[in-house]
Amino acid sequence: MKSIKYIFLLLLLPQQLLAQSVQFAARVSRNSLGVDENFQLEIATNTDGKVTLPDLSSFRIIGGPNRSSFSSTSFSNGQRIQVNTYSWTYWLMPVKEGEFTIGAAKLIFEGKEYTTDPIKIKVGKAKDPSFYQDNSRQQIFISLRTNRSKVYEGEPVVVSYTVNNRLMRASIEDHEFPNQTGCWMQIIDPGQKGWPSYTEKSEGMDYQVTIFKKEILYPNSFGTLKLKPYKMKILGQDRFFTKQFDLNSNSASLEVLPLPQGKPESFSGAVGKFKMEASINKTELKTNDGIDLTVKISGNGNFMFIDKISFTLPSDIETYDPEIKEKLSYSESGTNGSKEFRYLLIPRKKGKYTIGPIRFSYFDPEKKQYFTLESDAFPITVLKGENEDQPSMVQSSEVEIIDQDIRHYPSYSNDSFQPDHLFFGSKLFYFLLLTGPMAYMLVIFIGRKSSLSEEEIISNKQKKASKFAIQQLESARKALDKGDNSTFYAELWKALNGYLSNKLLIEISGMTKENIRSVMEKKGAGAIEIEAFLRVIELCELARFGMAQSINGIEIYHETLSLIDQLESQLK
Repeated sequence: MKSIKYIFLLLLLPQQLLAQSVQFAARVSRNSLGVDENFQLEIATNTDGKVTLPDLSSFRIIGGPNRSSFSSTSFSNGQRIQVNTYSWTYWLMPVKEGEFTIGAAKLIFEGKEYTTDPIKIKVGKAKDPSFYQDNSRQQIFISLRTNRSKVYEGEPVVVSYTVNNRLMRASIEDHEFPNQTGCWMQIIDPGQKGWPSYTEKSEGMDYQVTIFKKEILYPNSFGTLKLKPYKMKILGQDRFFTKQFDLNSNSASLEVLPLPQGKPESFSGAVGKFKMEASINKTELKTNDGIDLTVKISGNGNFMFIDKISFTLPSDIETYDPEIKEKLSYSESGTNGSKEFRYLLIPRKKGKYTIGPIRFSYFDPEKKQYFTLESDAFPITVLKGENEDQPSMVQSSEVEIIDQDIRHYPSYSNDSFQPDHLFFGSKLFYFLLLTGPMAYMLVIFIGRKSSLSEEEIISNKQKKASKFAIQQLESARKALDKGDNSTFYAELWKALNGYLSNKLLIEISGMTKENIRSVMEKKGAGAIEIEAFLRVIELCELARFGMAQSINGIEIYHETLSLIDQLESQLK
């Protein structure tokens, strides 16, 4: 078995010389290999100067550059000598046979330029994978993977962020995920157990693969969607040494196809497979009464792109923006669930009318064609109400939307109360005289019930946000006391997300760090509290994925309690 040593500057030169002079070198694990093999390139220096890495366009980069640093201390003639070493490591594979040259790397330090020697690489025919047994192969790398390379606009793609290693031990110290643009993103929750790990062969070697995160991306425009790489800082240990790895993943590109021509008139961007249900709550009513039209879209697809439903209404029937309810779940198969639209319709004149039919169109990417769902039309009978002749019973401005709940407040014309209408002594006069007190009490009662309902909504979502969060934290504490760390961090994560959602009346699940930071800043949260919030969220995620064993749970618990108390006094 071939044995190829890692070459470090500390092994090349005496300690005294290293401490006194600038050293800058490049080495490869082998100079001759087959086209199906890979090799390691390492560039090292004992300074913290500016390094320009060489052109590697003749090779395929399968890993790196991984930047690392370490220091060593020795004693010579009674003097303590400390040497810092900085290195950059690539794992490269040739793309074809031939002779190639790795050019010089450059170092600028204290105004002087230093270069490495060019390195010759000879690439021959492919060899049997079993021939090459090199323990110096890549020990750990991270990768960004997609489940497909070509999608339609609005079609989901699953992105996986993985850690691939063959070290004895590895722990994630820090990570940085980019804010992917040109798409709608939703994190997939793996549940309390996290994503399963598995073994995978790469370049003839077995790697333990850990999925750190999965997302669903929905491209919102056609063309090439470029996915940015992510970064991780990992502390790894092999049989002899502990080393910090500063890792960069690969990037990726998606080909996003435009939706075909021939879009139906009722198409608003839905892509997937859907069903539709439509109904009304009554078929007979009086003028200026309300009727509910409910349209429910269910299935699998880009529900976030569905923002309107197509239907026709007679000119004598008014409507307003709908109340929208969602029941959605996110998995590797995409977004599943339903989205319900409830419209308030108000007829102004008596007669027989037809509502609809309701039409909803979507594009099926598997069958590559548009489909239009259509309900039956809904005939209704509108009888004359007492106030039909007064045209302004309800104006658009008098439909108040409170927390997505549509409330109808009628207003009445003053004409009936003018002397020329002979109001006193009329049937209406005596009717109101008899029923007025009861009607008044009924109105007061209904008004108070409505007011209480509204207050209840506000209290539950804002005023009691901290109370609900603390209750969730109590569940987390109980799990921690039982030694159930998985449940503890899951409950802690729910408490923080639930608090911010209720307090600010927003849905933060799936939002990026930058989105959350921006929202919290606008609502008055302090910079220290924002960073503390994001840090605890990250720690929870690390722990949920089994990558933060060293976190002190009880400290995080008390820190979260204090954080919620601080945010209570800041958030508006």
